[in-house]
Amino acid sequence: MEALYPDRLEEHYELLAYHYGRSANADKAVQYLDLANQKASKLNAMEEAKAYFDKAMAHLDTLPESEENRQRRISLLVNQGVVFLLLFKSQEYYDLLTRYEPMAKGLGNPELMGAFYARW
Repeated sequence: MEALYPDRLEEHYELLAYHYGRSANADKAVQYLDLANQKASKLNAMEEAKAYFDKAMAHLDTLPESEENRQRRISLLVNQGVVFLLLFKSQEYYDLLTRYEPMAKGLGNPELMGAFYARW
């Protein structure tokens, strides 16, 4: 699908997320789950956005602990504030922010940390 529709991938994020989510390629699964999450958020489909977020975080758990994967995890988390707020799950979001604060600090990325703390 990536080769067939390189100019129209956005139309297929959900399908790509679904297929990669069932494959052994967790890295691609996270990539397309994140993109499907962003697309769902823009369409105000918050339940779907949260489901994509949850799956992306679960797939990140299967990947090696690396700087890149920690950054991906924190970026995913930072972008979920509105989703959790509109789903009345602010406490769950706060708990996630608290849980991942040490990881976010360890990245040493001031821009990402600013976005992280702005969500608190």
